[in-house]
Amino acid sequence: MLRINLWTEVGLVNGSLGTVQEIIFEENQSPPSLPIAVLIEFDNYYGPAIVTEEGKRLVPVSPIRYSWEGKKVTCSRLQVPICFAWAITIHKSQGLTLQKAVRY
Repeated sequence: MLRINLWTEVGLVNGSLGTVQEIIFEENQSPPSLPIAVLIEFDNYYGPAIVTEEGKRLVPVSPIRYSWEGKKVTCSRLQVPICFAWAITIHKSQGLTLQKAVRY
């Protein structure tokens, strides 16, 4: 699940669901290093994309730096703005069009 409004005009908004297809690292890097980009096939996305030989439409999502003012210092973090979405709260699901939902 995308966690920010990345490109609202083409549907890459907070809550967009997709499937990670590839994680790209710098040469000679691997986990736990931060990737250069994560290639994601988003559901219901029709904007520009990298099209694979299999016809998958992939969107690169790169790390983004967030900064904020702490009590005495400026803080920042660099992260890829995605998270697992096997389960989401009812509040997060409001407004989403889902193919299937299960209530526990």
